[in-house]
Amino acid sequence: MKKLPMRDLPHLNLPTDVHIGFVGVCNPKKSAKTTVSTIVINHFTDLGRDLSLWQQDAHGRFKAYGKSQRILLATASDVFGGDAAADLKSHEPFGEDFEDLGENPNKLIVLDCSGPGSTMIGMLFKIGRFNSMLVDASCRGLLLVPLRTTHDIAEGALSMIAELKLVMPDHFVVPVPICSEGELAGLADNHPFWKVIEAASHGVIPLPLISPSAAAGLERIDRRLTEIADPGSREALAIIGAATGYKRFEAGGVASAAGDLVASFAEAIDPMGFTVPGA
Repeated sequence: MKKLPMRDLPHLNLPTDVHIGFVGVCNPKKSAKTTVSTIVINHFTDLGRDLSLWQQDAHGRFKAYGKSQRILLATASDVFGGDAAADLKSHEPFGEDFEDLGENPNKLIVLDCSGPGSTMIGMLFKIGRFNSMLVDASCRGLLLVPLRTTHDIAEGALSMIAELKLVMPDHFVVPVPICSEGELAGLADNHPFWKVIEAASHGVIPLPLISPSAAAGLERIDRRLTEIADPGSREALAIIGAATGYKRFEAGGVASAAGDLVASFAEAIDPMGFTVPGA
């Protein structure tokens, strides 16, 4: 595929007459999955959706949005001890959470996958009949796959997209490229990043690349992104400084990054219309 600048990446293109009841964020590689999940959670919280949060990794990044339930993946001792079904058992409460989606149209389930969890999520979706379960509840799933310009992360995204499309054919599998114009310009035409873009049958949700300092700061702040997304706000800068120890300029960088991420996600997804509460 020929190289494209950020502005020419295919825009998100989903039907506007569907209701999204589930958002999953998956990639077997380290690719900012939890950051993408946080942006999703922040956006739908602002829209008034009733969120049910699930995570596979141990972290506290969702505290500002309410309780998140941890799915414990099988340990080596589980496997060597002969409990081949340990992962299936640990995901049972997550699967049960979908049973009342049809009765609660404002409910939105969000799953933040880990790297190891992403390698098995396709199998779990298939065994649990998630494709038909969501359809029967009159809603659809939005499966987001973070994408970076690093070769192995792009390859991981490519394999993840292929698997999700296979097991969730009635739902929307969407890459989330996180990169800069400079990174895109430096990619060869045969880089797997472009293969992912080519496979994006519903377009993409592009997010800006933020600095390591801003990314580290966002991980340490126990507030909603919307609360800290204004670099001109003294209150936002004070919140960031108290949580990170950053002074004015670094704190301003965190606020700017939060604002850019929130705005970029909203710009891509809001025109779809299905994000309206109760849609």
